[in-house]
Amino acid sequence: PPAAVVRTPIAVALDCASWLSSPPPLPTPTDSPHPPPPPLRDGRCLAARVLRDFLLPLADASGSTVASVARTGERIEALRAWLADLCSSCGRCGSKLGGEGSAGVAKVSAAACGRCKQVRYCSRACQQADWKERHKSGCVPFIEGLAGDTAWQILTRAS
Repeated sequence: PPAAVVRTPIAVALDCASWLSSPPPLPTPTDSPHPPPPPLRDGRCLAARVLRDFLLPLADASGSTVASVARTGERIEALRAWLADLCSSCGRCGSKLGGEGSAGVAKVSAAACGRCKQVRYCSRACQQADWKERHKSGCVPFIEGLAGDTAWQILTRAS
C-alpha cells in the first residue's frame, strides 16, 4: 500500500535540524545518592552544519518554489534565525557577541570552538564549562563531513 505521508529529503533535513537545535529538558537537581545525569545532548554543531551545508543553500537557490510547500519557508526562516542567534550569542551564557551594544559600548568579542567552528563563546571560562557540560558530546570537527563517524555516533546516541 502507498505511504500515508511522503517525506522529501528537505522535510527530513528540516525535521532533523529542528530537533537538533532544540535543547532537551534540563535535568532537575536532586539530593539523591544516584549518579549524576549524563551530559545534555548537544545538537547545535550538527544543526548548524546541516543548515549551512545543505538546507540554506538549497532554499536560497530554489526561492519560492520550495518555500511554498507545507510551511517549508516558515520553518527555514525560523532555523535561519536560530543559526543567526547561535552565531551572535555565547553558546553557554547567551550574552551577545561582537559589534556594538547599547549606547555605543562594544559587546564582548567572540571565540569559536576550535574543533567545530560552529559554537561561539564570550570567554574561555564559558567555553571550558560548556565543553564539560554538553558541547564535548556533540562537537563534530569542521574538517569531518556530516556523513562521518562522529556525526553518526551523535545522532544514534541522542535521545
